[in-house]
Amino acid sequence: MSRLRFVMLTTVAVLGLTKTGLADAPNWLPVKQNSDTSSQSLLPDVAALPAPDPLQPEDVFTGSAESLIRLSCSDKDPKCRKGTKGISTSEHTATWVKFTPYAWATQLNGDATVRGITAPVDLNLSDLWNLLENGDVRGGFMGHLGFGRDNWSLFINGDIVSMDPSVQVRRANIDTGLTMTLLELGGAIDLYSANESDPVNSPLRVQMLGGVRYYSVDAQAILSLPDVNPVLSIDEGANWVDLFVGSQALAKVTPNTDVFVRGDVGGFGIGTSSNHAWNLASGISTNSICGSKLFLGYRVFDLDQSLNGGTGSPQGFGVDAVIHGPVVGLTFQF
Repeated sequence: MSRLRFVMLTTVAVLGLTKTGLADAPNWLPVKQNSDTSSQSLLPDVAALPAPDPLQPEDVFTGSAESLIRLSCSDKDPKCRKGTKGISTSEHTATWVKFTPYAWATQLNGDATVRGITAPVDLNLSDLWNLLENGDVRGGFMGHLGFGRDNWSLFINGDIVSMDPSVQVRRANIDTGLTMTLLELGGAIDLYSANESDPVNSPLRVQMLGGVRYYSVDAQAILSLPDVNPVLSIDEGANWVDLFVGSQALAKVTPNTDVFVRGDVGGFGIGTSSNHAWNLASGISTNSICGSKLFLGYRVFDLDQSLNGGTGSPQGFGVDAVIHGPVVGLTFQF
């Protein structure tokens, strides 16, 4: 009798757990299905699932890691693009070309030495204006050409200054002539960019630069005395090449206005190069006519060179001068 009671109690307990969902009904218990209140299936509806990615089973074993990454993320995601070489061309910014013709109102303070004879060369803006009026400025050309892409750029810069200042020393008059040609060939690469994906339009960009600078200097000195003209006339020229290194920073203060500063040093007394030469330029540019940018700035160039003979260099030739003045130009970008 006790065994029958135990079987009945066990059966009742199993049926109760089955109705409350706490246990599955055994196969040997006849459970009646209710068509109106059927239990919800735990498996999702296959028809409601999104279409699978076009990833074939063999891709898992034969496909490259890049192809799997490309299938697993959107091409619009910059992080995804950075991790895949297959679409790296979309990361490059467009190649740009800039040409800037400019005028440098040069002032000179220093001296020039020709065949051991040193004459002062001093010129301020007032003197420069007088030289222009009198036609004593024989000519000049100044221009900057640069092109680049992403975080690097190359540039060519040319300055040709030619003038004939004169100076009075007691009763003697010394007419000096100085023609200086500076040609720069260099490159720059980013050290820091606030927007690495688009360095050209970055709000702040710091670059390291370096290159070579070619000089061609022609100096004259004519000594004249009252009623004796001339007493002495000297004409000598020289050319040499300097290495230079430096840095520059570009920052956007408004969407249409940029500020710029550049500094470099060169020469280092290597071979026939300058004893020292340093260059500092800064300015601001803003949108102007015909899609160009108006550049206003100031430039200082200090040169110290002395040649005492040797291969390709004259005896007793030297220039020790600071050339400085305001700069104005127009930048055209293509």
